[in-house]
Order: sequence, then C-alpha cells, then structure tokens
Amino acid sequence: MLFYSARKIKDNLGFLKNDYFALIIIFIVALLSIVGILAIYSASAYDSFQSFGNYTYFLNRHLAFIGIGVLMFFIFYFLNLNIIKNYSFFFFLAALVFMFFVFLPGIGQGVGESKRWVDLRFISVQPSEFLKPLLLIYVAAFFSKFSLDKDIKKDIINIKSYFQKVCLPYFKKVWLPFISIISSVAFAFYFQKDAGTFFLIAAPVAFMFLITSAPKLIKVLTVIIFLIAAFLMVISEEYRIVRIQGFFNSTDILSSDYQSVQSLISMGSGGLLGQGIGAGFSKTNVPLTKNDFIFSVIGEEMGFLGSLLIVTLFIIFMMTGFLMARRVDNIFNKLLIYGIVILLSLQAMINIQSAVGGIVKGIPLPFISYGGSATITAFSMIGLLLNAYKNN
Repeated sequence: MLFYSARKIKDNLGFLKNDYFALIIIFIVALLSIVGILAIYSASAYDSFQSFGNYTYFLNRHLAFIGIGVLMFFIFYFLNLNIIKNYSFFFFLAALVFMFFVFLPGIGQGVGESKRWVDLRFISVQPSEFLKPLLLIYVAAFFSKFSLDKDIKKDIINIKSYFQKVCLPYFKKVWLPFISIISSVAFAFYFQKDAGTFFLIAAPVAFMFLITSAPKLIKVLTVIIFLIAAFLMVISEEYRIVRIQGFFNSTDILSSDYQSVQSLISMGSGGLLGQGIGAGFSKTNVPLTKNDFIFSVIGEEMGFLGSLLIVTLFIIFMMTGFLMARRVDNIFNKLLIYGIVILLSLQAMINIQSAVGGIVKGIPLPFISYGGSATITAFSMIGLLLNAYKNN
C-alpha cells in the first residue's frame, strides 16, 4: 500500500501529539515559519506594491507555499516508507533528469550561463530543491542494503587478506556505484554552475557514507577524493575565487561582496531589540532580502535577540534530530534522519554566515525565506524525518 492503513494513520497522529522529540521539531518549524511570515511581509511589501499595487502579493504567495508545504508534510508523514525505499532509485533518476530541464529552450530560466529554474507557465520551480530529499532517500536505501559480513572480519589475519576480502569486494560492489551516483549529481550542478548547492547536498551524503560499515581504508580514500574534487570545482570558476578572496580581505569594503556589506550594516543598526517589524531599511539596500538575505531583515527589525532566537532554534533542531537518529535502529531510517537534519541545519548555517559577512552563497533560510520550491521541499523533508523516526 502506498499509504498506511486508517488505523495506523490514527496511531501516527497520536504519535505526533505524544512524542517529546516530534513535538519539539514541530514547534521549531512552526515558530520559524511565523518569523518568516513577519519578515517576508516586511521585506516584500514595498516591492509588492511597486510591482503589483498590493502590499501583500508576495506574502499571500508565501502563505500559499506554506499551505502546500503543510499538505506535503502530511503526505510524506503518512507515506509507506517501504514503498519510498523500494522505488527510491526511480524517484532519484526522475529528479536527476528534471535537473537538465533547465537547459531546454523556452522553459529554462537563469542569469547568463547559470540556469537553475524551470518555467512551467503557472509557476517556476527549482529542480535542485526536489533533488535534495530524493537523493538522500536513495543514498539511505542504497547503503542500507550493504553491511560488512562479521564472519569475514573474523577470518582477516593480515593487511593483504583485509584488502582482498573486505576492501576490494566493497570497492567493486558498493563504492564504485556510490561514486557514480555522486558524479552524476556533480555533473548536473557543474553545468548549472551551482557548486554551492552541490556541496550542500554532498555534505550530508558524505556523512551518511562515513557512518556506514564501510572499510576505514575506503572511507579515507573517499574523503581525499572529495577534498580534491571540491578544490578543483572551486578553482574552476573565477567568480568563486573572487568570493573567497573577498572574504579574507573584508577590511576593504570595496573588495567585499556588496550584499554582505549592506547586510552587515543593516544587522548592526538593529541593536539589541531591533527597530520593529516594518521599520527597517534593509529591503531598500540589500538585494534579495525576502529570499537569500532574509536574515538581515530579522537582525535589523528584531535585533540581536531575534537573530539569536533563530540561531538557537536551528541548534536545537540539529541536536534533537541527532538524538532522534541515535534512538533509531533501522539503518535506512537512521541514515535518512541524519541526512535530512544535516542538510537543513547546514543550509541554515550557510545562509546565516552569508548575512553576517561570510562567503556569499544564494541559499534560502529553511522555513523563513520566500520561495515555493524551497518551502515545499523543507516541509516535505520534515514529514519524511518524522515518518522515519516513528516507524523505527
């Protein structure tokens, strides 16, 4: 069955109300969403009126995205995990193919050579957002099928036998297919010129791999290859080098990224308690305030305490997620929980560090930034997370 039975659905609803960890996650997501609604209204009201003669155009769209996101949360929460696991490769493959739709004439959208959006006429979507959870599901399903045979471990008497009986079979059976998966994703992001999002997705995937029963020699080899590939990808484009140089030479305001500088100025003007919702000026100085730089609006209008609240909520989210994963025995569920928690937490970390003077990367702040694809995907991943946790 695609969904659980009516009786199990009733039990699952009871689980949401009674489990301590589940309640913490839901509370954090709800509070972040409320802050996001306030911040988006403030950040978008002026542009909304200028473009559409309506102060709440973008806010209304964001509320609609949240509504769809909540619906997707319940869908993924009640989905049969075994169905998701068994067909994960086909879901992942479909998402990977969809990534290349951005290059189709007439529907692909972007700036210059960077193509990251698909125009479906009634809505524009970002394929990379849908790839995130589907890749995590497939990787979790993939690694859950393989574990080192304990009997083989007992027969190992020297390095040679360890290499022949453990490393070589694992290399052929698991590692090569795994690297092929990651390489296919890397090529898709390379052609989209979106290395930042690839690194964001690769980080939880790498963590999922490192906590499996893979031979230590294979793990070390993988880390080395990943670091070399990351270095080559960074230096392959001049603008990435410029961003890194700007970060280390931030004493010169002209050499720094304009967005980061204006964001820092806005956040500094917020003080301890902020200037009040709607009273800030960051939306007129900082580009993309309702999207990638929404944290600067929070810092200016809600102050240091408001910013600290957001950071604290994401820290609690990450710690709670890790505790949930530790309580789970099923390897697929455990890997999936770890992957989702690391992805969303790292995404928040990257967004916040961009707003406070770090290396700029256009990544939305989960549950807060404006954006349909990101909002719907984030809520879907929370549904998956709680689904994996309750069905241990």
